[in-house]
Amino acid sequence: MHLLVNALAQTAGGPCTSGAIVCQEHLALGDTAGELRVSWVSGEAHAQPAVQWGASATSLARDANATTQTYALSDMCDPVAVALPGIRGWEAPGNILHATLSASDMVGSDLFYRVGDAATGAWGDVHGPVHVGVRRGGGDLATFAAFGDMGTYAYAPHLAHGSAEALGAVDDVTAAALLRAAPNLDAIFHFGDIAYANDGPQSRWRYYMEEVSPAASLVPWMVGCGNHDCLSKDDPHKIAWKGAVIDAGTDGGQCGVPYDARFRMPGDPSAIAGWAQARGGTRNNLFYGFDLGLVHLVMVSSEHDLTAGSLQRTWLDAHLGAVDRQRTPFVILGLHRPLYTSTQSGQKAPETAGLRDALEPLLLAHRVTAVTAGHYHQYERSCAVAAAACVDVGAANATVHVTAGIAGVTHDDDWIADTPAWVAKQSRGVFGYLRFDVVNRTHLRAAAIDARDDSSFDEFWLRA
Repeated sequence: MHLLVNALAQTAGGPCTSGAIVCQEHLALGDTAGELRVSWVSGEAHAQPAVQWGASATSLARDANATTQTYALSDMCDPVAVALPGIRGWEAPGNILHATLSASDMVGSDLFYRVGDAATGAWGDVHGPVHVGVRRGGGDLATFAAFGDMGTYAYAPHLAHGSAEALGAVDDVTAAALLRAAPNLDAIFHFGDIAYANDGPQSRWRYYMEEVSPAASLVPWMVGCGNHDCLSKDDPHKIAWKGAVIDAGTDGGQCGVPYDARFRMPGDPSAIAGWAQARGGTRNNLFYGFDLGLVHLVMVSSEHDLTAGSLQRTWLDAHLGAVDRQRTPFVILGLHRPLYTSTQSGQKAPETAGLRDALEPLLLAHRVTAVTAGHYHQYERSCAVAAAACVDVGAANATVHVTAGIAGVTHDDDWIADTPAWVAKQSRGVFGYLRFDVVNRTHLRAAAIDARDDSSFDEFWLRA
């Protein structure tokens, strides 16, 4: 088991704050059942980068080769902005490595692994147990965490910006809570605004990956784009609603390059071939879906065009239509910006109305169970809603919307005075995450978890 390190007390001597050969290990689900992706960073070029893995910590009899990549300051959309002294600042990421474990024959079992260089025998620590598939109910009853807006404010040093104490940030507390929960989680779903390197140094990516690695090296860490990760004003595929606020909310000139390089989600690369954001179409971390027991989870990018006729919306419509509801009766959509919010800044924002107009018809037509979002650093839950009205789910299709931008950055406090009728719950000042537990084929129990003591401050049920 990992222990969180105090990065503020360390001296950065490369991509691994601790000085280790390898670091920042994290997992993701692959394209098929039982497939796991393992990613990590090294300051040294591995002659034969690989993962050794097996059924116990002392029997790592299998191996999988890895690919290596990196990115440079010149790869950014705006290198001058990224390297801006006193506000941002460049740091090379080191070598980023990805491998795929074909563990389908181990579904329902635990595995252990380590990463390193098979040619030199230089290996990192053994991680595990990692459960392959879903733990409960014969592989059907999934448990997963979900949240948005987890920075590195309480963990990483800052330059010209406020301290963690001034911001009230407790991302390290949330990271520790997720580590405590990890033995019972089948996946972690982070829907955007990740390292917040847009308004600070690129070292925040290093600190973020080190902060989450204790949990992410044990549980698949599935991510989506937020405006601080992937939104560039010059992106030809950016959000398209007239008047949408992207000034000062962009990714600081990164154009999604660190996000794309560091993660490997199960998106179809051919779906974004030719996109500038795709960097050659070799990967797709923007929109994808995967099964988790009786739940099908879908991630889309609210930072890219979702208007009628757009590539992403067309994909989403077809993807939702192809979900086998006998196999996965629950469908949950994740994206960074919410369709419903009662914040003063978001309620009438063009992007909020645009997302709702573009996506709610699909949600209702395809009977999407719930939508999880962040962007606003608050907790808010709707009733089962359609067209801003509460609906009896036994009588008509409706969707529960949850804004959970509560993973540790700041808390907004700008609710409108006249609370809309669709609001079922609001909470101020509590950091943490959502936890979903499938109980059976018709009922899913959800709770908002306080990261300080693992208690719940909201509980509700979702029905298939």
